[in-house]
Formats: sequence, structure tokens, C-alpha cells
Amino acid sequence: MTEATCPQWLSQAEYLRCRTDPYRALDAAQRRVNDIRRSILALRSSIRALEDHPVVQLGRAARHFEKLRAEHFALDDVHSEKLQQRTALMRIADTLREEKRVLLGEINVARRGVMVQRVECDDISAACRRHEREQKARLALQEVQEVQLAALIEQERDCSERLAAARAEFDALSSAAEQHNQRICSLTTLHEHLSGTRAEQERAAAALRKDVTQQEAELAEVLAGLWDYKTEVSTRVVALQRLAQERQDELERVRRLSEHEVDTLAAHNKALGDALKKTSELLLRVRTESRTFKDTTRNAIADGQLEVQKYMGVVELVKEQNLGLRSAIGRAEEVLRQSTHHAAEKNTINNKSLIEQANLVSKLHMEVQSTLEEVRLAEAQLCSFCREQLSAGLPSLQQDKEGAAPRPGVNVDTGLPSPRGSVAETSDKFVAVHGVVETRTEELQEVSRLREALNAVNLQLLRERGEREAERQLEEDDRLRRAADAEVTHRAEEERRRLSQQDAEKKGAGEAALTYTVQFVDGTKRRVDAFPSDTVAVMIFRVALRAGIVQWRMFYLAELADEGTVLGSVHRYLSRSATLEDEGVTPQTALLFEFKHYKRPLHWDDAVAQELFFRQLQQHIVREYYPVSEAVAVQLASYELQAVFGDFTAQKSLLYFDRVGLEAYLPISVSAHEYDYWQQRLATNHRRRAGLTATQARCGYIDVVSTTPWWGMTFFDVRDRDNCPFIAGVAEDGFYVFSASKQECLDAIPFPDLVGWERCPAGVVIRRRGTHTMTLYATSQLQAKELVDLLSEYYMLLPQRVRDGMRIDVGDLETVSAGLVSPTVFEFPVVSRPHPAPYESRVECMKAAYMSYCAEVDELGQQHVPAAALLRAMDRAVDDGTALDALDLAMADPPVDDRHFAVLAEILTFTLREYEPPEKHEGWKENIAVTAVLLAQASVERQLLTASSVPTIAKVIALFPALQTLDLSYIPLDTTSEQLGGALARGAKQLRRLVLRGCRVGARALQSILVIFGSQKPNALEHLDLEDNFLTHAAIHPFL
Repeated sequence: MTEATCPQWLSQAEYLRCRTDPYRALDAAQRRVNDIRRSILALRSSIRALEDHPVVQLGRAARHFEKLRAEHFALDDVHSEKLQQRTALMRIADTLREEKRVLLGEINVARRGVMVQRVECDDISAACRRHEREQKARLALQEVQEVQLAALIEQERDCSERLAAARAEFDALSSAAEQHNQRICSLTTLHEHLSGTRAEQERAAAALRKDVTQQEAELAEVLAGLWDYKTEVSTRVVALQRLAQERQDELERVRRLSEHEVDTLAAHNKALGDALKKTSELLLRVRTESRTFKDTTRNAIADGQLEVQKYMGVVELVKEQNLGLRSAIGRAEEVLRQSTHHAAEKNTINNKSLIEQANLVSKLHMEVQSTLEEVRLAEAQLCSFCREQLSAGLPSLQQDKEGAAPRPGVNVDTGLPSPRGSVAETSDKFVAVHGVVETRTEELQEVSRLREALNAVNLQLLRERGEREAERQLEEDDRLRRAADAEVTHRAEEERRRLSQQDAEKKGAGEAALTYTVQFVDGTKRRVDAFPSDTVAVMIFRVALRAGIVQWRMFYLAELADEGTVLGSVHRYLSRSATLEDEGVTPQTALLFEFKHYKRPLHWDDAVAQELFFRQLQQHIVREYYPVSEAVAVQLASYELQAVFGDFTAQKSLLYFDRVGLEAYLPISVSAHEYDYWQQRLATNHRRRAGLTATQARCGYIDVVSTTPWWGMTFFDVRDRDNCPFIAGVAEDGFYVFSASKQECLDAIPFPDLVGWERCPAGVVIRRRGTHTMTLYATSQLQAKELVDLLSEYYMLLPQRVRDGMRIDVGDLETVSAGLVSPTVFEFPVVSRPHPAPYESRVECMKAAYMSYCAEVDELGQQHVPAAALLRAMDRAVDDGTALDALDLAMADPPVDDRHFAVLAEILTFTLREYEPPEKHEGWKENIAVTAVLLAQASVERQLLTASSVPTIAKVIALFPALQTLDLSYIPLDTTSEQLGGALARGAKQLRRLVLRGCRVGARALQSILVIFGSQKPNALEHLDLEDNFLTHAAIHPFL
């Protein structure tokens, strides 16, 4: 038991001694611990020695290699699995592409079928509408025939009444003739009774003869009159009988025709008989109610007479006002005549002062000439020594030496001193002449000052005259504008008065007004009361009155027709001369109040009309009806902000997106950033429009839009013979054909190259000068009609002298030009329209590609964040029209990684080397001139670009031959220095600043980078930063 408990490191005897003495046991244990410690230390030293042994290192390397090998095999397996997955995904993608292609084909077939069905439905609906129109025409014809039948019945009744009156008159004349016969019989009896005595008989015979002669004369006259009247009456009776017979025949014919029509209509539609019965009942009711209608008409006539009296009073009042206005105009003309007289007097005074100043100048000039002559004479009398002294002191006299020759008759040698004379005499004369010369010099200086003052006065007078002329011209323009405004206001008042009178007449006739809803271009709606019998022009005038528009003749009413084409809805403009009822307009119809012709007036006298024109163009821009570039869109947005908010302030910039979105200012394709970005950028551009009024800002907006390729275009969906879609554009200067994306102009035909245009069953035929004819297949007859009408109207809006030179035959010329404004109101059409292009500069192309990459989603489902400094630099280049001079990715947050930089390098290569602008793009800008590439970060931890990006950096350096600054801080270059050195040697000939801070550059890497500059220090390189690298003084010394 004792031996079992004895430890191995202690002997049996010592163990027995230690059992009895604990201190000895403690000492033995302490010695054992010290031995163990020494053995541990020795073992550690031996282990350290073994670690440095090659065999141990080889085994460790072998284990590490096996581990890496296993990891490589695992990664290889994972890679193969990924490849298999990728292959499967590619197969799935190919399958999906095939299915997509098949589905697209089916969709296209379905679309074609739908279009065919729509065309058939349109034909069927057109046939239905035609049938309805025919039925309405038949009903109208029947009503007209019934009205004619009633009129014939009335005429027959009148004829019978006239015949009865003629018969009564004939009976009266017959009774008068019988009375005359009875009187003749009585006279004969009296003659027989008085024949008793001769004297009495003679006297009675004489009296009787005289009486009989008178009676016979009267009877002859009566008989002649009676015969004439009988003849006339018989003629009238015959004519009346003949007319009655004709009316009876006409009545019989109309009756037969009406019976035939009634039978025909009854055969077509049984319900028409009921309608005829109702119509006849209504006619009978109308006949019974004719007396009430007569009373109502009489009352209406009395009311109308009262209204006429009121209007006559108003006319008298207006005449009195006109007299007052004429007197005021006379006073104004008198004031103008007086102001003109005063201006003429002022001009006379100014001319007199100018003449006096000119005389003064001529006098001064003569004095200067005389002074110069005296100076030259004095100089000629001097000796050579004095001349040299004076020439040295007075260079101005030396310049006039050639003109200082003595005049004829003057003896120069008489006053010259002798060379042997005394020096004192010569010096005295020199001093005297020098004083004279100084005096003359002061006089010359005074003359020059007077001349400068006189020139200043002349300039001031000319400037004042120019200002007076400008003020006079402004006053004349204001007067003409006020006169035009007064004329327009007067016409508007007359139109309003005439419209009120027509409304009163229509209300008196029993016609009821309806309420129509009209939508403006800015989305607002107004309710307008009008009569169905009003013309479209009257309706436009009513809407203009509600909106406060003076120039209402520029506007049109349109109805949206959805045809399902590429452009969507089509505007069907209503004819101005047609009534609302004829155009099929009901209170439920959605009417649009807008401009039809895009032309700039010479003067915007109507602020409301200018606002609506500006809003219509702005809607075309933001909805991409006119696809503009980013630079133009931002410029237009700045004008819009100035027109809406006025001059820029910090508070106003916070209200840009209050209750509205980005689509209120920018197109959808442009506004690909957040609100904060656009708020800052729009505020920067808003500051540049400071000082512009709302009217001036809107004019600037319209002017910028007029410089784009799509200014004033109205687009139509057309197709060619192969059913390929195209876009046809009609503008103030001609006809254009674009691709379906509107980015390529396929054909441009201005009005001078056109011969004519017309509709055809397939669409539209455009004829050019020569023999070329273009047939465009419209998707509907409505589009073909609107296209042809718009071409004709734009042609009629050209100046008269231009149309006289073209002589294009336009069908129905009077109808086309009836509702148009005078061409003299507008500016001349654009002469050279730029060709459409997706980008206007290299920077826009680069930014578009860069933002498309940033809009993509990465593996985590997040969009890529663009580099803020680079984005701001591109924005400045686009907005200011400057060049991009720096590729700044330094201190980007988040930092740019290898993949991001590789994509950016591909974008730069595409933009600078591959993209070619259109050949006919005149405004193309080469605005990428990078002189600095900045890829630095603040530390190694934030730098995500690795050595694998160095070849990409070399490619980027090769793109910029004018590179002067390159900052690659904290990008490891220890293994890729030769690639960087080769890129610098080939492309960076003008490099002045090179920053390689923290790039793990050693002596060898530095030698491979800087050896390209030669053994001498390069002249171009001025700054080299190698801080925080693996370099020693010995490595840097050869390059110092």
C-alpha cells in the first residue's frame, strides 16, 4: 500500500522520510516543480529550434497545401454546381425567350385581329350611323312634305276665298248694269209721254238728247270699265282656276308621293307609322293651338319692341359716350401735336447748339493750326543743337518734323546764330524758344481737353437723341397697342351684346339652354350654358367669356376619340360653322378647349391666352409627346418655376413639390432621382432666371421649345404598305415622317417642296414636287381627315407672299380660311428645324448610360448608388454647357468597388469611342475633356478598389490623353505596377500630379512606375506623393 502511494519522481526512502517530516516533503515537491519547469523551458527551446528546421516547415507547408487543396476542390465543386445552375438558367432563359417570342407573335396576331375587328366594327358603326342619318333624312323629308301639304291646303283655301270674292263682285256689277237698263227704259217712256207738243218735245228732246248723251257717255264709260273689269276678273279667275288646278295637281302628286313614301317607310319600319300618327296628332294639336301661339307671338313682339326701345336707349347712350371719346381723342391729339411741336423745337435748339459747338470746334482747330505753324517756324529758326535738345524733350514735335518746313517767302537763314557765336546768346535764345514751346504745348493740351469734352458732349447729345427716339417709339407702340386693345374690346362688347340678343330671341322662341362641361389644358373644368342650336364658334366665345380670354379666335373645341393606336386618343376638332347639335355634342360629351395651331404671335396681348398656350406646351413636354433631352427639360423647368414662383428664395424652393410631383415639371424619363436631388438642382437653375416676370418667363419657355425638333408638331399614326408603324407630323413649316419612337426623322417635306395633298380610301396621298408621290395608310378616316385639314390650315396661315410663290391647290379654299386668324398676327414660321437626336452632348450620353446602370437592382435587391461628386460634375456640364474636366470618384459614399468602376469604364469607352452622333445634328457638343482622375479614399478600410481594377484604370487613362492629375491613394499596386506604368507611358504625356499614397509601393514597383519617365526627372511631372509606402531612402535616391 505504501509502494502504491509513492510517486514515481520520489524514491522509497525519501518518501518514507517525507511521510514523517512534512517540511522535507514540501522541499522535495518544490525541487520536483523546479525540475519540471526546467524541462518545460528546455522543451520550448527545442521546439523553437525544430520550428526553424526545414523538415518541420515542409510538413507545415504540406498540411497547409492539403488544406488549400481541399478548399480548392470544394470551390471547384461549388463552381461546377454554379456553372450547371447557370447552364440550366440559360436554358430556362432561352426557353422563356422562345416562349416570349411566340407570345409576342401571338399578341401581334391578336392585335392585328383586334384591329381588323375594330375596323369592321367601325365600318358597321358607320353603316349604322349612315342608316340612322338616312332614316332621319326621311323623317325630315316627310315633315317637309307635310308642311308643304299644309301650305298647299292654305293656298287652296285662299284661292277659293278669292274666287268667291270675285264672283260676288261680278254679281254686284251685273246688278248695276240691270239698274242702268231700267233707267234707260224709264227715259224712253218719258220720251213717248212728252212727245205731245213740239216745243215741249223739242225742249224735252234737247234735254233728253243732252241727258241721253251724258247717260250714254256715262254708260259707255261704265260698260267699258265693266268690260275691262270683267275681262280682268275673267283673266284672274282663269289664272286662279289654272293655279288651283296646278296646286291641285301638285297636291295630288304630293299626296301620291307621300303615300308612296309612307308605304315605303312602312315597309321598312312598322314603328314609323306610329310616329307618323303621333306627328299628325301633334300637327292637329298645333293647328288647334295656333290662336294661343298667335297671342304668345304678339306678346313676344311687344316685348321685343320694348327691348328694341331699351337697346335704342343704350345705342343713344353709346353714341353720347362715343362723342365724349371723340372729344377726348381730339384733346389727346392736340396734346400729341403740342408734344410733337415741343420736340421739334427741342430738336431745333439742339441742332443750333450742335452748329455752335461745331463752329467753336472749327475756330479751335484754326487756332491749333496757327499755333502749330508758329511752333514749326520757331523750330525752323533754331540751330541743330537746339533742335536735338527739343526733339529729345518733346517727342510730339519730333513727330511733326516733316510738316515743319518753312513757308515760301520766309528766310530761315537770317535768324540762325552763327556757330562761332557766343554760347550765352545761344543759350538765352534756347531758353526763350523753350518757353514758347512749353506755352504752345499747354495750349495744345488745353485744345485736346476741349476736344475730348466736345466729343463727350456730342456723345451725350446723340445718346439723349437715341433715348428720345426710343421713348417716342415706345409711346407709338403703346398707342397702337392701346388702340388695338380698344378695338378688340369694342368687338368683344359687340359680340357679347349680339350674343345676349340672340339668347333672348332663342328663349322667347321656347328653346332651352343646356349645361356643357369644357376641360382646359391644365385639367380645370368649367360649366358653360349654351343652346343646342349655337354654332361651335359661339360656344368658343361663351367659354372665352367665362375664362376672361380676349383672343378667343385662336382656340378650338375638340372631342377625344379613343382609337387604340400608338398615340392613344385622337382629337376630333369641331367645325366652327356647325352647330352643337349637328356635331353630336351633348351635355355628357367631354369637350377640350385648346389651341389647334402652334404658332407664336407677334405680341402676347392676352395674358390668359399666353398662359393656356404655355400650359399646353408644358403638358406635351412632361407627357413626352415632345421627347426632349435632359438639358432642355431642366432649362424649361427653370422657366416654369420662375413663371409660377417668381424670383428664387430659400422658402420658395421648399414649395416646389408641395401637392405636386416631379411629373409636374419634368418628363418621366428624366426624373430618375429622388426629390431632394431635383429640389437642389432645380433651385440652382431657378436662380439663373432672376428678374424675369411671369410673362417673360413664359415667353422664354416658348422660345426654348421652338428650338427643339418637335416644335409645334401634331402627330398622327400612319403605316406603309408593309403595315409598319410610323409617326406623321404636321407643323407650321411642312410635313414630316418619324419613326415609331420619334427619335429618327425619316423624311422632311417643307411646304415649298409640296404640290398638294388629299384624302384617299386608304389614307392620305402626299405629292412632292417632281413625280414622287407618298401614300400613307391612316389607321382611321378620322386621322386622315384631321391630317389633311391641318395641312391645309397651316398652309393658309403662311404669309400671302409665301403662298403666292408656292401656288398649292387647296380644295374648298373659302371654307378652310373662314375660321382662321389673319396670318399677319403670327411670327414667320421656323426656317431650319434641327434633326431629332437622343442626346445633345457626350456628357448626356454618358449620364444616361450611368443612370440606367444605377437604376438596376443588385443581388440584394437594391439599386446602385451613384457617385455624388461625379453626378454633380455631369449636371454642371449639362446645365451650364461646360465640359466635364474631372472623373471624381474620391471619397464616394458608399465607396466605389471593382464592379462599379468596371461598369463606369465600359460606359466611358462606349461614350468616347463607340457612340457616334447623328450626321445632321448641328448642336452636338464634345464636352468631355477630363484632366483629372480621382479614385482616392481616406483609408485602406474604405478603399474597395483592389489590384484587379488596375487594368481597368489603365484603360481609363488611355481614354484621356490630356490627363494632368491622377490620384490612386490606397489602391494596392505592389503586383500591378508594370501595367500602370505602361498606361502612363502610353497615354499620360501631360501628367503633372501623381498621388500614390498608401499603395503598397516598394522599390521595385516604384522603379517600374517611374522608369518610364527616363533617367532624368520629367519636365511635365511636378508633384509626386509616395507617402505611407514601403520605400526607403535608397530606393528613392536614384529618382531625386
